[in-house]
Amino acid sequence: MNSGSRNLADQGYWNEGYKAIAFAAAPEKDEVRRFIARFFKKETERSTVFEIGCFPGRYLAVFGDLGFSLNGIDLTPRVDDLKQWLMSERFSVGNFYRANFLTFQSQEQYDVVASFGFIEHFTDWDEQIIRHVQLVKDHGFIIITTPNFKGTIQNFLHRYFDRENYNRHFIPSMDPGLWVRILESRGFEIVFSGYFGKFDFWTDYKRGSILGKMKRACTYALGRALWVLLVPFPGGSREYSPYCGVVARRK
Repeated sequence: MNSGSRNLADQGYWNEGYKAIAFAAAPEKDEVRRFIARFFKKETERSTVFEIGCFPGRYLAVFGDLGFSLNGIDLTPRVDDLKQWLMSERFSVGNFYRANFLTFQSQEQYDVVASFGFIEHFTDWDEQIIRHVQLVKDHGFIIITTPNFKGTIQNFLHRYFDRENYNRHFIPSMDPGLWVRILESRGFEIVFSGYFGKFDFWTDYKRGSILGKMKRACTYALGRALWVLLVPFPGGSREYSPYCGVVARRK
């Protein structure tokens, strides 16, 4: 296990980016939404989902459409706004916490515990998975996804064309094979682990400067050229797929 905890993405970065974000469910073509749909179907009985790092709720809304009762935690000041939006969409809404997950204590457990792009910002990502596990009911599920910046092609692109964003991620964490070891050692049966999605590439540049705009244009052209070359190939590649994930069930 890693010693100590270091968050590579300052909370101020998230708060600034979230100020004006509009609430909306992830679109049908979103690869993470498709990934969720592979493993979770419409609920006939009320089940609960708890998302860690839940803002802005685009994937909670997917679970809402499936009939889950929605719960989550995030440090952003707009957590209450998210809850109000989910209620306005007539989803079943439970508890939302504006709190630090690293110190969060809860006696409640959930049918599904999820995070979509959370653990990879922490040097002690393994401890964060264990904290996920503690919230899962018996026979409940855990679903974790992160971007894939570790595969050869994705690593090269993000390291050289998306460096500031790259530095907010702990690259060794992006390895679902390591996640599996932790989950199996704690009594989980693995439903899926690996990489998903056809090739895609995005950046997170600061807007404004002429140099930044030129770099963004060049990077877009490179990404588009690679997309034309690689998109005919199937998803699920460690080297070029944009995401990795795991779904597991507590025995």
